[in-house]
Amino acid sequence: MSQVSEINWFHRHHGHIAALRMRCGCQDNLYPAWQPRHISPTIFKGFRKAMNQGIQQVVGAYVRLRNVTALLEMKAHRKELLARALDTDQFSLALSRDLCRQDLAAIEDGVQDILKGGTLRGYVDHIKPHTIAGWAQCVDYPEIPLRVELYFDGRLVGSVLADRYRQDLENANLGSGNHSFQFKPDQHAFLAAELIEVAAADGKLLHGGTLKRTTAASADPPLLALNPSP
Repeated sequence: MSQVSEINWFHRHHGHIAALRMRCGCQDNLYPAWQPRHISPTIFKGFRKAMNQGIQQVVGAYVRLRNVTALLEMKAHRKELLARALDTDQFSLALSRDLCRQDLAAIEDGVQDILKGGTLRGYVDHIKPHTIAGWAQCVDYPEIPLRVELYFDGRLVGSVLADRYRQDLENANLGSGNHSFQFKPDQHAFLAAELIEVAAADGKLLHGGTLKRTTAASADPPLLALNPSP
């Protein structure tokens, strides 16, 4: 399926979803404060599956087009809708929150897919049982937070966005300085692991991002060590 036909398919699919939502008693066709009427669990299950397929299709199309701006606009929109659905006593709003979070996860995955195709850089300041910290950035999209992943003995145990502010990063002309990250690993799992690795979104290890239990931390020359994270 071509990029254009994929996007056109999504629009046709979105119309079908909108019709389904109207039959389910929704007030509009884009994440309203829901007021469902007599909806069976089967219909809900089918609706959620259709919504997930729709968002996956449009995110995939934007990734192929490398349109990160559109994905960021979608992300901001879903965050705004999520902020509106604050009433935890209403089932309808709880479902709206669930759908928004589902969309946000898919959109963030799409953003990271685009970033990992760019030029990535970063440095791990320290790897300790109580904290693992450093910085990471995509040169092509310097102000979009880059995902950093933590591995214990080759197993992914967590990920975090490098979006924390550090004055030394800004002083080094690395954009706004909002590019640092910090993991707080499970200390028992940390001490039990023989190999600890910190990688960027493209799967490549960051400089200084390896600790072997039988050796000192990675001796890779620092790309930019700067001041250690607190």
